[in-house]
Amino acid sequence: MESVKGKVFLENRTFEYGEVFYSDGIIREVCILKESDLTQDEKDTYIIPGLVDIHLHGAAGIEVCDADKNNLLKLARYERSQGVTTICPTTMTLSKEQLTETVNDIYQASLESDTIKGIYLEGPFINENKAGAQNTEYVIAPDSKFINELYDLSHGLLRKVTIAPEKIMYDGNEYEKDPEAVNRFSTFMDEIPSTSLLAIGHSESDYETASLCFELGVNQVTHLFNAMPPYNHRQPGIVGAVFESDSVIAEVIGDGNHLHPSVLRNTFKLLGPDRIALISDSCPATGLSDGIYSLGGQQILSKDKKAVLMDKKTLAGSVSTLFDCLMNVVEAGVDLKDAIVSSTETPAKAMGLIDQIGSITVGKRSELLLLDNSFNIKKVIF
Repeated sequence: MESVKGKVFLENRTFEYGEVFYSDGIIREVCILKESDLTQDEKDTYIIPGLVDIHLHGAAGIEVCDADKNNLLKLARYERSQGVTTICPTTMTLSKEQLTETVNDIYQASLESDTIKGIYLEGPFINENKAGAQNTEYVIAPDSKFINELYDLSHGLLRKVTIAPEKIMYDGNEYEKDPEAVNRFSTFMDEIPSTSLLAIGHSESDYETASLCFELGVNQVTHLFNAMPPYNHRQPGIVGAVFESDSVIAEVIGDGNHLHPSVLRNTFKLLGPDRIALISDSCPATGLSDGIYSLGGQQILSKDKKAVLMDKKTLAGSVSTLFDCLMNVVEAGVDLKDAIVSSTETPAKAMGLIDQIGSITVGKRSELLLLDNSFNIKKVIF
């Protein structure tokens, strides 16, 4: 049995001097120690759970939708080196054929990597008017049959599907305020494997539509604030519906470009870490020098720690790892403990894997991140 000592981030979300014992990939025991039981180096070491990124499109020159099994395995290794021990590779809006091939490749890679624990289908069931960096050429209406096909192909690895619910409930540009709109959405939800698959995103839904979706079981929102109507005092929209919910998990991109530091701080204050899943939304340029890269069949420009389409104004994911995002939100003024929870426990809960990962708990996987006093990565235990 092996062990590490340091300031351990415990289940109760406090740091205590302790020792974590592990063997065969499982945490076996967590002991609280006195300060005198540790060396100076151990006293200066923080031990936190491995990070969980549920939304990333690539990194280190690798694009999820353009990668074969071997490159996906390389992506998983790169993420582990950056402290991210669980990932959910995320697709772009592409053709059904390309998405089918990508889902199969991710599943095949998952058989050889314990880091790959899910698949996130961000397109193609989105609203063209809120496409962002997604390719509108391949946008289609939500298709329960296709979702089921991909779910079966992934052997249940498909964990999240972004939809624009107005594509089901709206008649043209007008919201149908009649029972039939609700019935259509309820029928759609009955036709897919689980309501927990759905996330609202890349959508023009109004407050009433989003609230109704949450009442019917939708429990997640794709990158809150981005690719949706802004929060307005007369039209609160999706953001307002999330604020009023007491259970919906909101993805938050923490790269420092997608959201102002004030928005990060206030969103954490309002929702708390149990309802925020910090994500990287990283693109293939992550970890590489400035230059031109590809994302979802479109060229993107990476410059000065920002990725944009060639129009030089539309953000195209981020060039940050989840560890970068964790450090960025702390720098923005979010409490370190809250930032850790939103990068570990909450995304693990969103993926349905909280019984396996997300905290330093006896019986969970021994995926640990050791940081020095300046919060640099010293070691990744996986």
